[in-house]
Amino acid sequence: MQLVPKKLLNHPSATKAVLILILLVWALFLWRALDAFAPNGTYSSDSGIPVLMSNDERPITVFNLYYYAADRWGGWPFLVAQFIRRATGHHWSDQSLFRMQAVWIFVGVLALVALASRDRLAVMVAYLTALCLHSETRLQIFILSQLYAWQLTALLLCWYSLRRLFDGALEPPPEKKKTWNWKRTAWSLLAFLFALLAVWSSVASVPFLLFLLCLETLRAHLKREKREGDWKLLRQSIECLILIAAAWLFELLLKWNYHRHSLKHYGSDFSAGFKLDLGYLGENLRANLHNITKLSWWPLYLLSTLAALAVLCVLVYALFKQRRDLLARLRGIFAEETVIIAAGAYGLAVINFVLAVLVNHVRLNYYDDRFLIPTYLFGPISGLLVIFLIFDLAAKSAKNSSHLKAAARPAFVLTLFLLLVFKFPTRTTDPYYQSLSETALALAQKAPRGILMGGYWETYVFTSLQPVDAMTAVPLEGQEVRTPWTPELVRQASEVIVEYRHTYRLGDQGSPPERLNQYGNSLRLVDPQWYRNGEYAFALYANESR
Repeated sequence: MQLVPKKLLNHPSATKAVLILILLVWALFLWRALDAFAPNGTYSSDSGIPVLMSNDERPITVFNLYYYAADRWGGWPFLVAQFIRRATGHHWSDQSLFRMQAVWIFVGVLALVALASRDRLAVMVAYLTALCLHSETRLQIFILSQLYAWQLTALLLCWYSLRRLFDGALEPPPEKKKTWNWKRTAWSLLAFLFALLAVWSSVASVPFLLFLLCLETLRAHLKREKREGDWKLLRQSIECLILIAAAWLFELLLKWNYHRHSLKHYGSDFSAGFKLDLGYLGENLRANLHNITKLSWWPLYLLSTLAALAVLCVLVYALFKQRRDLLARLRGIFAEETVIIAAGAYGLAVINFVLAVLVNHVRLNYYDDRFLIPTYLFGPISGLLVIFLIFDLAAKSAKNSSHLKAAARPAFVLTLFLLLVFKFPTRTTDPYYQSLSETALALAQKAPRGILMGGYWETYVFTSLQPVDAMTAVPLEGQEVRTPWTPELVRQASEVIVEYRHTYRLGDQGSPPERLNQYGNSLRLVDPQWYRNGEYAFALYANESR
């Protein structure tokens, strides 16, 4: 006996109820994420650069296309923020820019959910669990200094656009062809747009997109009923490949123009030198595997890997033994959207891991685990969906237990939902972030629109937190400068403020240098006790070269 009749489950009102429930759950955890993950103790100059880019009052140039003085990730989100600011006058704080970013992250949740036709709630809670409860993921993906928030949602939206294109690949009856053409054109443009945003965010998106294209081609091949549709499927795959290639080419042109402009105006092209790290592959593999095995969620990565190996072994066996019945069963399994989503999430996790092993940039940055964020996110999503599929299969296989079959899916969804409700992080007040904010406001009040010098980490972090009369950050000569037009402004200033305690690693009793030579300017110490707050100390210097 089935608890809920199939007719009721398939009724349009039931579908609407599920969609409403999905939106309510989505809104609930978005609201909690906006509070829990807001900028706090992790805020730094790296996080401050996007805020400064969003509030830049200079005319927009090619330099705005990428994160300032770095072509590793695209600046399109901050161009959008600039357009909003110029249109409305809104000043972007770190908190408001975070809210924009968090909403974009959660749009990605809806994009992945839209790929599922039957198990949408299960996919949603699996994504939210990996996104919000996996500490290694949330600590990186929600902070302003990382690109993944912008990249991954664009990637998922492109995946959904590809799905719509493949689902509409077969031509409709003549009376519906005009509407069909408009829809195909619209989804093609969206697929190109989201592919461009993903690649613009990070060129690592190219192999991700190619994998998703292959996955959608496989799904369409498995779902087709007649072989005469093969040529249409091939044509659709080629068209999607052209869209992805066009997005990649467009981004290459943007980056080339960015390099040309930067070299002409600032004497450097600010390019990141990515190379294959062939001489260190063993060392890279061990280091990145260590980053995963030290995680508390490592069993989920192992589970999805074992599931992938099991499927591969069964496929090889079926092909070798020519077991058509087994191949037909595998075909039916992989035609289901939930299986495709689990396979897609696992594939994205693996591809990102392989890139981290192959590229020298990761080793040169001491194997920082921020490069594994897509693996940290999609690996657990895949593992949780594998658990769901195993749980569902076991329930279906149970004999004379219709109650178990009906309760399997709701039990999984309810378990993860309750886990999210009770284990969702709460916001903590960080004294360090409070000290940064207080210091930033005090500096702007004492030296409105002045010049702030110091180390890289002691300049941009403060000016990005100043809502009015913001100062101009100019790292000391020899430090990393993200805004290469600002050193020239030192020559025009009669006085500058220099943070010296952190910059020069001085203790409480340390004194700043009596004289500084910076960018061709001679600076003389006027007031070594100009302002202090906690661990930061600032001195006033007069510019004698002016």
